Amino acid sequence: MRSPVQGDRERLNTIYDDLFTWMECNGYERNTTEGAYWIESNRLKPVNPFDIPSAEIQQFDYDIAIAIVQK
Repeated sequence: MRSPVQGDRERLNTIYDDLFTWMECNGYERNTTEGAYWIESNRLKPVNPFDIPSAEIQQFDYDIAIAIVQK
């Protein structure tokens, strides 16, 4: 499952709640087997997001990719 996110920190937190609610309501859960990844990428151009403390980032252009399986 992949979800693009754009907005402020509050929007980012809401997306996580929405994703987990959707998974629960539709009979899915995170795939936690070895080799299954959860990827979060934040496109902060022209800088590297790892050079900025996360608490200082106010706007996000973010992708969340979560491996899921049916329960």
